[in-house]
Amino acid sequence: MEVGKGPRLHKMLEMYNWDLKREKYNADEVLADEKDLRDVMKPLTLEENLNDLRSVGFKEVEVVWRFNNFVGILCIK
Repeated sequence: MEVGKGPRLHKMLEMYNWDLKREKYNADEVLADEKDLRDVMKPLTLEENLNDLRSVGFKEVEVVWRFNNFVGILCIK
């Protein structure tokens, strides 16, 4: 998950994501998932992700999909 460009935008995207989860899961399941992710996930900005990928040798790095605060990145070494 990418951190929003600012804390306010990030919070809005996070709440929207929770609303999507609530369509399929009950509140306890959503909160349990959030706690599990919070314990292991360190979100990076898109630029941090792209820079990290380039720094480990990917020559071509392209965002190919984006939804809410998630991105899909295609990389070629």
